[in-house]
Amino acid sequence: MRLRTIAAGLLALLLTWPASAALAGGIKPSQWGISGYYQAGATLAPKNIKGAGVMVHAAWSLRQRPKMELRLRLEASAGTFWDYETASEVALVPALRVLVNLGAWQPYVEGGVGGSYSNFQRRDLGSDLNFLLFVGVGVRWRISPSLALEAGYRYRHLSNANLGTSNPGLNTHQFLVGLVLPF
Repeated sequence: MRLRTIAAGLLALLLTWPASAALAGGIKPSQWGISGYYQAGATLAPKNIKGAGVMVHAAWSLRQRPKMELRLRLEASAGTFWDYETASEVALVPALRVLVNLGAWQPYVEGGVGGSYSNFQRRDLGSDLNFLLFVGVGVRWRISPSLALEAGYRYRHLSNANLGTSNPGLNTHQFLVGLVLPF
């Protein structure tokens, strides 16, 4: 079990390496932001699990075209779950986001994979250290050159990738609203 936890930690480190290397190399992000989120749904329990939290991110533009942009985001989040069991979660997730430039409105699709730590007492996830995967859609609205609002939806999966004694996983629907400050 301890070897599996170490392997999971090393895999999480490898998944966050690209954004960490960008930070260490002095590559400055093109924006940062803060979002609040609410999530609901579960595959663990007869009751729906609910959660909420806050996320901060930094983003780097990887490829830019007149009507489209690819960005690397590094997201750090902290939140809590309730209704099924009270638990906390912290996560660090690198993600890719493709934005379509329609003037002030920018719809996007995104996906990410990273590491998560949660303290569920019932051990329903099999381990405290887990992997967090998500896919999502949303829209950004540029209010001014120095401020944007964004809202999105994510389908989120949390599991230990079969590195623990059991791996039922936890699926949630996450709704986000946030502020983005371009540099």
